[in-house]
Amino acid sequence: MLSQLVTNHLLNKKIILNQPKNGYRISSDSVIFAASCDKNIIKSKRKAYNIIELGCGAGGVMLVHHYHHRDDTIIGIEIDTLNCQAAQKNIIANHAEDKLFVMQADIHQLPLNKNDADIVLMNPPWYGRDWSPPQNPRKAKALNMTDDIKQWISAASYLLKDKGYLHMLIRSEDLLITIAALLSKNFGGLQILPLYSFANKPAHRFIINARKASHEDALYYRGLIIHEYSLHRQRAPYSQYVTSILNGDISLSWHDNT
Repeated sequence: MLSQLVTNHLLNKKIILNQPKNGYRISSDSVIFAASCDKNIIKSKRKAYNIIELGCGAGGVMLVHHYHHRDDTIIGIEIDTLNCQAAQKNIIANHAEDKLFVMQADIHQLPLNKNDADIVLMNPPWYGRDWSPPQNPRKAKALNMTDDIKQWISAASYLLKDKGYLHMLIRSEDLLITIAALLSKNFGGLQILPLYSFANKPAHRFIINARKASHEDALYYRGLIIHEYSLHRQRAPYSQYVTSILNGDISLSWHDNT
């Protein structure tokens, strides 16, 4: 099955990433998300954290987080066999076997201890049953939200310690139902960072950081503008700040991202 993979790179060739030739590929939004788990928004002075990523795919988010935070241990949970094989290959190729691990499992049958994670990362499938999927079945499976977002948040809650953090990337269309689901599962202290493709357009994605069993106030940040203005939107360059993130020169600061 490994013959079905193609080799790419992330962070200006600092990370080797093998991905399925056919199917979902990691996007620039996912790389930005991976670089956004800034320890300044985690209210702890610990050096290392136990992290679980739900739906890790080929391991791109884990690898980018590891690049910025070498002391953290991350277990990636993935249901797809080929993605699991790709993730394991990527862990070895990037010499991260001592900190990164992948397990094939479903979010409904997690083979992990309850209340054991400091942080859960997730970028769940974005589309529900009412969408028109792409013809490629692997890509359709990766993008199709067959479960309610509440079930993903329930899985994260099961894994997290009290006062642990859920760090997630969602579509703008899902902001309200996600906030409602978080509050129903006793998450608080929401920190919300909008991602804008262009300065004159509404946010298309949101990064949310929420704390289990917290009653802290919510914070809404001014957000990150990804592209410079261009008359040719499809060829619009990334902003200098985003380019630095995508090249691996910096992680994303929630407080100063211009």
